[in-house]
Amino acid sequence: MKFLFLIFFLFNWNASLAQWSANDSSAFNKNQSYIFFDDIGSVKLMVNGVPTSNPVIALASSDAIQFQFDEINGNGIQYNFKLLHCNADWSRSELFENEYLSGFNNLPVPIIQNSMNTKVRYVHYSFTFPNVEMRPLVSGNYLMRVYINDDTDPAWQVRIYVVDQRVPISLKANRSRVSSKYTTHHQLDAEVTVAKLNIIEIEKQCLLKIMQNFREDKALLLKNPRVQIGEKLIYDNTQVLPAGNEFRDFDIRTIRVKARNIAKIEILPESNEVTVEPDKLRGNSSYSVLRDINGKYTIEFNETNMSATDAEYCHVHFSLELKAPLVDHRLYIVFEGNFYVPDTKYELKFNYAKERYEASVFLKQGFYNYLIKDISVRKNSDDTDFIEGNYQATENEYQAFFYYRPFSGRYDQLVGLGTTSSEW
Repeated sequence: MKFLFLIFFLFNWNASLAQWSANDSSAFNKNQSYIFFDDIGSVKLMVNGVPTSNPVIALASSDAIQFQFDEINGNGIQYNFKLLHCNADWSRSELFENEYLSGFNNLPVPIIQNSMNTKVRYVHYSFTFPNVEMRPLVSGNYLMRVYINDDTDPAWQVRIYVVDQRVPISLKANRSRVSSKYTTHHQLDAEVTVAKLNIIEIEKQCLLKIMQNFREDKALLLKNPRVQIGEKLIYDNTQVLPAGNEFRDFDIRTIRVKARNIAKIEILPESNEVTVEPDKLRGNSSYSVLRDINGKYTIEFNETNMSATDAEYCHVHFSLELKAPLVDHRLYIVFEGNFYVPDTKYELKFNYAKERYEASVFLKQGFYNYLIKDISVRKNSDDTDFIEGNYQATENEYQAFFYYRPFSGRYDQLVGLGTTSSEW
């Protein structure tokens, strides 16, 4: 009987894994920010109540991250959350739970609210970290994983950062010093003061990570500075990132009238259909100034002060005007809400009759920034230049994280954070 039960368990476990796509498996194994369940919507993180903040908190501070998400057409099932400590490369660290966490792990999501008077029914969930039952003891990279019964079968997970600010970082964004990249890239120069650290071998003990607009897919990983001068590590050895372009945006905080970049609104009995103004290629045009929120989105419903439960979900229709499909390329809508990860739910498909790419995405009312990400199938890489373009005049936010591991250490400490903007 035990043998038969074991066969049954293994069969069902393997069947569950078989339902995962290649992206699912990769995201789980690499501890990436990712949404696994199709009925999960509007995953949103806010530090100290700021909708456009990044999930970074200071160790032993009053900072708190609020996690919010919806289960669309859900019935209010119990979700749980668990915290995992990771190294700088997002592999699991060697620490036991009681070494990186004070309190309990595997806690239930405490706040569950049904949507109110909405056409599309959903259940809204929220929880806060740190809280009285769970606090971080050490700095570093953390993965917050949300699940129902088994944390190896998560609904979604997200990367967060806990910083012990022990070293100052001076970060500057400049025009590239490489002539061929002067108009398309940003040069990132950093200076890290490491007087409080015991560094013997920089390459083995230190790592500087620089991100553009807090995007994991737009990052530099620097093991060695160009030079060390006394207690300062100088990273100015022509480290560049493509500058990109300002984010596209649209506004569905109200659907009573057509707001910014909305072409059409249809109020139907069971759902609302919203058509965004057609997008055009920007890689072959000149740069245009556009004030964006660097890829973020907000959940807002102008007709109420309870947007979390009163805002409607809408079918939002996107299009990109193009005479013919791009051979061996796939296009995706990316933004903070899907962690800039290409996902079939956000893929644009070519409509030959209308000579354009199209996608329909289920989104909650709010204000959205987004880009169209072009993935080259042959190269298996981001080739967005043609769609969005790269312009050195683009305003980006940059974040620099400095990791340090003592020779006797068993994990990567996150001991510094520096920020800057490329606005000239």
